[in-house]
This record gives sequence, C-alpha cells and structure tokens, in this order.
Amino acid sequence: MMATRKSRHRFQDRGTTLSYYANRIFVRCPKCDQRAVVSTDHFGGPENPAWGNLKLTCPNCSYQEVGRPQRYDLSVRANCPNCGMRNEIQQVVPEKKERIAVQCRACGESEVYEPRYSKHYESYSGSSPVDPHYGLPLWIQGRFRNDVIWAYNYEHLAELKHYVGAKLRTRVRPRWFFTMVEKLPRWMTAKQNREGVLRVIRRLERR
Repeated sequence: MMATRKSRHRFQDRGTTLSYYANRIFVRCPKCDQRAVVSTDHFGGPENPAWGNLKLTCPNCSYQEVGRPQRYDLSVRANCPNCGMRNEIQQVVPEKKERIAVQCRACGESEVYEPRYSKHYESYSGSSPVDPHYGLPLWIQGRFRNDVIWAYNYEHLAELKHYVGAKLRTRVRPRWFFTMVEKLPRWMTAKQNREGVLRVIRRLERR
C-alpha cells in the first residue's frame, strides 16, 4: 500500500511527445456537436511520427470524413473604389471561387474581387484546443480561471493528471527533443494551482 502511495506522488517522464497521443483524438462532431473521434495509424514512435489512414467518425450521427481535407487560405486586399478604405479579408475556405463580393467596412458598398488562394495547412502550436488534422474543437477541454486545460484522449489526460499531482518529477536525459510534459505552461504545473487543476481534470475524466 505504501509503495502505491509513493508511486502516485512520483512522476517518471516516459519521453513521450504530444504527437504520441495524436493517433486517437476526441473532438466535437461538426454535424451533431457530440463526441467524435479522429483516428490515424501512428508509426515510428513519438520522436518520428508518420500519419496514415486518417479518418473522422462520429458514432452518434454516423458522420464520416476520410483522408486529410483540402482547404484554402483566401486573401483579398483592396481599396474600396467608393470611399478609398483599405479592406483586407483572410479566411479558410473549402473551395475556390473566381470572384467574391466584399462589403466595405467603412461605407458598406460591395465590390467584386478576384481573391488569391494558397493551400491551407493546419498548424498546431500546442496552445489551441483543436485537433491538428481537421481543426475541430477538442472534446476534452475545460476552463481553469482564464486558461484552458485540454487533452487529445483519456490516456493523455491521465498523463497530465499524474504529472500535475506528482510531488517528485524526474526526467529522461540526454535527448534532442522536448517531451509533452516539459512543454506544459507554467500555470498548469505551479504548486499553488495543483488542486484547482486536478479538480478540472477529474471533471474532464467523466466527459
């Protein structure tokens, strides 16, 4: 019993990066807003991930997407011919259109422009609670004061819980990459926030 209590308060970093947990990500379904899952094959281990058979499935409404979606970054920068106001539009769109109508934010007049397009790639800084493949909101997320605690899946959440709750944390060295827990924000690992963060995590475990 004593050994179990000690191990609960000691965290040994396994060397896993965030991508290690990205082969199964729980997200909000874009159709019914219930829990869906983004799944993919995960090869090469956490230091060298490769993705294959990417798929989004929702067991609630049977919505499905297969493969990485192609989206485009649309850009329009032009001066309004009516009032001269500089209007800039940037957005992510699922398809290209030769011309789009843009309403001037100053005078309200609309003008048709030919937008520029480039391929859109989902970027993930590790701070936004969306999945890195489809850009959908994560299912496992909850607020702690002005910040957000999130996890890709329940294995990821369990690792966060273990790390935050540990009073002794040891790391694996040397290596050339940062692990998932090493990149956690300071507010999440601070001793004074431990109980509050753990309360949010325990609530997320029931989602």
